[in-house]
Amino acid sequence: MVKTSALIVAALLAAAAAAGPALAADHMFSFSPDSETAHRLTGEGITLVFKTRLVSQTVTRILATAVPATADLNPASERVLNGLRVEGLGQLYAVDTKADQGAAYVRAFCPGATKAWIEFSHISRYPLTVRAFGDDPKVPASPARLCATMTFIFKGEWTLPSRGPPDPLDDPLSGGGPGGS
Repeated sequence: MVKTSALIVAALLAAAAAAGPALAADHMFSFSPDSETAHRLTGEGITLVFKTRLVSQTVTRILATAVPATADLNPASERVLNGLRVEGLGQLYAVDTKADQGAAYVRAFCPGATKAWIEFSHISRYPLTVRAFGDDPKVPASPARLCATMTFIFKGEWTLPSRGPPDPLDDPLSGGGPGGS
């Protein structure tokens, strides 16, 4: 009985692990500024590209809604804040200053900083809170500082192209779709 239960649990875990990538989905939500700080720092708002999995979200990019400015985001540990204590801290993301306009986002969200981290409340069709943190390059060992707290309201969802596997019945050379013409 115990061996059978262990085998069933192992099989379920293996199936869940294998299905993990299949359950992931890319989303793109736009948000309009709902606070003076959000309007001042983002203008018309932000658009987030993120992946959802069974129980988590991972933001991969932030885009300015009205101008062509994008930055890649990478998950970061609370340790990057160098001892700064933040109540209710969610998932942190490091702004990649080497890709796209990442350095511009650091300057906009946290003037004087050379590195910035962004934290998002749960991304959904409800109001969004974004907190930006930055380093102090003049005092490298000092804790990070909270540079801005911004609030946004959901504006809309963009449809992203499917990234699923190709349909084996679809012959792109025939022009006739599944089964040919």
